[in-house]
Amino acid sequence: VEVRLVSFRSVLALARGGLLKSFRGSGGGIVLAKAAEQISLLRIVEAVDGPIVMNRCVLWPEECSRSPLCPVHQIWCETRDALAERLDGTSLAAMVRKAENLEAAVPAADAVVGSSS
Repeated sequence: VEVRLVSFRSVLALARGGLLKSFRGSGGGIVLAKAAEQISLLRIVEAVDGPIVMNRCVLWPEECSRSPLCPVHQIWCETRDALAERLDGTSLAAMVRKAENLEAAVPAADAVVGSSS
């Protein structure tokens, strides 16, 4: 699977988050700091974007005087927790496997589309 990093900012954030290591010199480069199986999507998302926030009141309930009385506040919290759990349970290795499966399926899909004309 070809890996394309979007920006230097993302690489820097992932390195600061302990997910990438860099080496200087002629044999230098950037590598994962841990095995891909040990890196969750949650760690990647939070390293690049910070904590997952569905709404400001989820992260900072003290900023909203209505949080204790708001019927939607609990839904925001539960939704954030479910998303975080899903991302935390999905490894980078699993995403690479999914990408490889999708890439392998593309030529087959192209052949089906091309043969029907």
